[in-house]
Amino acid sequence: DVYQIGDTLRLQVSQPRQPCNQIFQALGIRGIKNKVAQTRRTGWYLRVLQEGHAEAGMSISLLQKPHPQWTITRAHEVMDARNEERKAALALSQIEVLEPGWRGRLAKAAVGI
Repeated sequence: DVYQIGDTLRLQVSQPRQPCNQIFQALGIRGIKNKVAQTRRTGWYLRVLQEGHAEAGMSISLLQKPHPQWTITRAHEVMDARNEERKAALALSQIEVLEPGWRGRLAKAAVGI
């Protein structure tokens, strides 16, 4: 997906995010990392396509959704079960804008490596 913030800033979703230990450190709740991972509401990383300025209150617009069948949740499901979901792993690995590390792991799983 590609988003625009304000008049110039353009961002593209590049990969789902994995929860890290900092969430436990920030919240002090034991097991929160695993709970967040189970919900698959982990967030995502963005790449900057066009630099610009962003601040609270600016409008955010969805400009492109080239792969509507792929959500962050679905990508996590496939990554977590990539050896069982080989067709889906192959399809997801072929999305060129997905982070190369994810693409590589998915492509290997798709062929049984």
